[in-house]
Order: sequence, then structure tokens, then C-alpha cells
Amino acid sequence: MPPIFDAAQPAFRWDHDPWPINVFGHGLLGSEMYLRARSCRFGALGGFAIAGTHLWEYGYEANGVRPSALDLGYTLLAGALLGELRYATWRAAGSIESAPARLVVRVLMDPFGELERGAGLFGC
Repeated sequence: MPPIFDAAQPAFRWDHDPWPINVFGHGLLGSEMYLRARSCRFGALGGFAIAGTHLWEYGYEANGVRPSALDLGYTLLAGALLGELRYATWRAAGSIESAPARLVVRVLMDPFGELERGAGLFGC
């Protein structure tokens, strides 16, 4: 079936999910997928993580609910904007002279990536 989009619902409720899930949850999920791709040296376009968004909607979530047009579009766009901001800030933190301050900024921008790098698991 095509993705759900109920224009009769209020903004960011077009898929019948609560708006905080759509606005914050999907934005953060999209930014994490984008940041993972950018951290692996994909360009900004490669960082869009279109495949990840679609895989999540059609491969995982579709087992229980109908895919959402809002999630497919918003997760991608908000994720790219927030993800690029996080990536730029993470890179800029490399010029911070204080090692503890540099680490704090990098952990705040990419907690999962820093955990992977600290454990020697980062494969990119």
C-alpha cells in the first residue's frame, strides 16, 4: 500500500502518531543515520541515508503499521539538516585545544560514534 498521509489531521499528525514522536523522534533518528553516513566519509548527498529511512519504514515498521509519507520525507530532510549541523560541529571541535573540552563537544554531537571510536569499533 502507498504510505499514509491524512491531510485532515493537524500538522505533524498526518500519520496519526503523536507530534513529538514525528518532530523530535524522527528528526533525531534521521540525523543519526545521516551522521553515520557522513562519519564514514560519504558526501553530503550520500549522507542523506535515503536507504536507511526507507529500510526502516518498509523493512521494519511495516511489519506492524503502514509506512508514513511524513516519516519518509521529514525523517530524511530534518535528519539531513540536523545531521549536517552535528557533523560540522563535531569536525569544528577538532580545532579546540583543550582535550577535555574537545571530547565533551564531540560526545555531545556524536555520542554513539564517540562510544564506537573509544571502544575501537568504528569501522569507517
